[in-house]
Amino acid sequence: MSALIPLALFGAIPLALGLFASIQARRALIAFFVLAWLFLPVSSIDIPMLPPYDKRMAASLSGLLAILVFRPRSLWSVRPGWVDAPMALWCFAPFMSALSNGMGLHEALSSCFEISVVWGLPYWFGRIFIRDLNAARDLALGIVAGGAIYILFCLWEVRMSPRLHLIVFGERQHRWSQVHRGGGYRPMVFQDHGLMLSFWMATCAMIALWISWAKGVRKLGPFPIWPVALALLGTTLICKSLGALGLLLAGCGALWFSSVTRTRFLVTLMVLAPPLYCGARMSGVFQGGAAVELASSINERSANSLQFRLDNEAILMDHALRRPLLGWGRFARSNPRDRETGRYMATQDGQWIRALGMTGLVGLIALLLTAVVPVLVGLRALGARGLQSPGAAPLGALIMVVVLYSIDNLLNAMANPIYMIVAGGVTSVALHGLQRPGRRTRFRLRGSAGEERGSRGSSLLRRAPARNNRRVPQTETGERRRAQ
Repeated sequence: MSALIPLALFGAIPLALGLFASIQARRALIAFFVLAWLFLPVSSIDIPMLPPYDKRMAASLSGLLAILVFRPRSLWSVRPGWVDAPMALWCFAPFMSALSNGMGLHEALSSCFEISVVWGLPYWFGRIFIRDLNAARDLALGIVAGGAIYILFCLWEVRMSPRLHLIVFGERQHRWSQVHRGGGYRPMVFQDHGLMLSFWMATCAMIALWISWAKGVRKLGPFPIWPVALALLGTTLICKSLGALGLLLAGCGALWFSSVTRTRFLVTLMVLAPPLYCGARMSGVFQGGAAVELASSINERSANSLQFRLDNEAILMDHALRRPLLGWGRFARSNPRDRETGRYMATQDGQWIRALGMTGLVGLIALLLTAVVPVLVGLRALGARGLQSPGAAPLGALIMVVVLYSIDNLLNAMANPIYMIVAGGVTSVALHGLQRPGRRTRFRLRGSAGEERGSRGSSLLRRAPARNNRRVPQTETGERRRAQ
């Protein structure tokens, strides 16, 4: 291992402390997680009695330390509610699974600690610091800025091959055989895999395209947002992932359709698609043959990849459902072995099939609800009309990020703490805007589209005041007008 790897992973601690000491807490959180995710190495350090210390652990634990030093009271500033139950159950599911398999208390605590740090802490950071539309705007722009930073790195690797991680840290992230696509190279930069990078760039492009089309943001720093959005779209294309490109188009199309028709049906259907898919696969209703035929008409290689994933899912499901409630636990016990050769019989690609195998139906349901609950709560608070307003455009884009990540988890298992911050932030903004439990929140814009910009150039939405059915006397109305 290169000496630069531990230096970079542990160097995340002073970076987090420096950012929290110098700028506003929520912007420090966004900047730190984006920079850590973009540039920390894809490697890990073995620490006795603890899970491997990788970039996900480094980002979450360093962020927690910085918050404890500079903003300790903020950790208890949000009261947990029923909306946080899915994330809490997802973090606790490995503990129950390990004990049910007789793996001991240490393994139960270790697995619970790992999931809590990688998934739970970033979610809670989002709940704490992303609590209004201005914060949602900062988070959306921070993600777009992270994508813009990566553009030149992606272009370099498309031309020179994916070896920046090898040059800087002395290691390759993945097998070299998977970087060749379409007669050229598929970039990885400092991500685990080319597919992870492709989805990241697609997410950044989707946010930039939507907030620029909705006129929610006009500039990213000194640059107009439209050229940045087009550059991100072009970079997503050269990443050569049909799945990421399809999710990008689906996300933009669903937001546009919802804003034009003033309905939330399509976005709701998209976030419910992963639970429906998992149910259809486990029940045997959906075998995937039609999807493979459709993919083969577009690209033969993509069709072969999809067929490979479906075949492996069938093997893993059959093994997982032998322990359906709490699964098999960690250490690849959820992957069956061939009795003669001792080799693993399948490849665990999708996050959902991993969750089913390791934590059973309890963990799988919790994982699916970590996306469904924030999206439904966010849509309910925002309303159909809110999606088309400039002030709510960043929040609408963040809601779609959670939707697309839940769909991507059907095919890939690539945990990204930034998406957990987004989920927590969407939940907090939605709860902050709710008027009463069980009532639909109503928003109104401050002035016209050109007048609703605040002192910092941000668009704001405010709750509409409750209407009073009492008729106001004419004299009182005149006095109010003169006072205004």
